[in-house]
Amino acid sequence: MEEVAKGVILSRGGPLNANKRVVGLDTTILVDMVLSPQFCDYVLRSFRDSDLLHTHKICAEMEAVSVLVNKYGFTPKKAKTEIKSLVRKLDLKMIGFIKGIPNPEDVLKLAQAARIKNFNPPDNIILSNWKKYGVNVVYSTDGPFIEVAKLLGFNARLVPPKDIVKIRIERESSKKISKFFGQFKKKKPKFYRRR
Repeated sequence: MEEVAKGVILSRGGPLNANKRVVGLDTTILVDMVLSPQFCDYVLRSFRDSDLLHTHKICAEMEAVSVLVNKYGFTPKKAKTEIKSLVRKLDLKMIGFIKGIPNPEDVLKLAQAARIKNFNPPDNIILSNWKKYGVNVVYSTDGPFIEVAKLLGFNARLVPPKDIVKIRIERESSKKISKFFGQFKKKKPKFYRRR
């Protein structure tokens, strides 16, 4: 970590090149990846090898841990361990707090002006810091978060929740199984004569 200004910390590497796909993963994605290996694989298939994956300290160290503890019954220690393990597995870079433009209050005002309901106030800090840092692609299962991200010029991807992904994966695998066994069915010749 390097100190840029008093109280401001950038993740390793500093601000990023705008020519690369710099991906920001929201809290909802991190939580669903911890809860479902299938969801994790589904999301990882949409990334390129050259993508630089990031999250925000608020997402990983505060919100995701809180959701795992309060909604899914994890102990605080287990929740922190799972998130740290995911961060290491994906080689996620953590973005801290950065001063500058856009100001988080301006992002919140933008969401209110666009009449986007259920936009959570910590998300304005996350999006503001990602914008300053050079994140250009955002993944989330949170609709209001994605709407505001689009208003800020991000390439925002709304990922279906883990339950929907599970159904899609099961449907895909049942189609593959049906297709596999379908090749062994006896087929009637196209033109056959009755006697």
